[in-house]
Amino acid sequence: MQLKKALIFILPFIILFQGSSQEIESLIAKGNQLYSDGNYEEAVQTWEELTESGYEAALIYYNLGNAYFKSNKIAPAILNYEKAKILAPHNKDINYNLELARTYVVDKIDELPEVFYLRWYRNIVQRFSSNTWAIITIITFVIFLVLFSTYLYAKSYSSKKTAFWFGTLFMLIWICAFAFSWSANKLVTDHNKAIIFSPSVTVLSSPDRSGTKLFVLHEGTKVTVIDELNEWTEILLSSGTKGWLLSSSIEKI
Repeated sequence: MQLKKALIFILPFIILFQGSSQEIESLIAKGNQLYSDGNYEEAVQTWEELTESGYEAALIYYNLGNAYFKSNKIAPAILNYEKAKILAPHNKDINYNLELARTYVVDKIDELPEVFYLRWYRNIVQRFSSNTWAIITIITFVIFLVLFSTYLYAKSYSSKKTAFWFGTLFMLIWICAFAFSWSANKLVTDHNKAIIFSPSVTVLSSPDRSGTKLFVLHEGTKVTVIDELNEWTEILLSSGTKGWLLSSSIEKI
């Protein structure tokens, strides 16, 4: 009787999930067909329906980037390639197309060299998704608990010694995996990067129109958002230069 009640309760959710899954697959297939037929703008509209409904996948953002690129819309193409790269940082196709799209950007900005240990850390974090790191965190924590219990209750000295050293090792792995999972999740959820969407925008020294004109940026340039005030956003370039521009001229990744 309890099982029957449980099935009655969860059945609507199962049906809803299946219906949603079928709708997603239908939209993906429709977008793929439109893209194959050369209807790039219609393909964009179809795939944008998915992202607007909350569905996120590297492949969808990659497809959107391709469709925008084919439509000669460089800024939206770069935006979606960047979103795809966050979800699949080591995908060669995404990285290649992103670099190709960047060649069409007017602004060529020299990047400040990244400290080697920060680069190593970022490469390790991006090796797996935040979910994968979370799974590794749980597994290593369980192993650590087993080894810790063995250390507490084992009678022989050799067993205690082995459990202690392996327990210490897995505790360190657990801590590192937890840190990597947190960092990987932060890369996905933090929206402090943006793409210039205006054909050109003047960057000012202060968040008002009377500020000193510092330099001009063009569409497709990637910036870091460091502050926001009313209709203004303070941005930082990879070269270390910063200034204020209208928030309407950028789109966050």
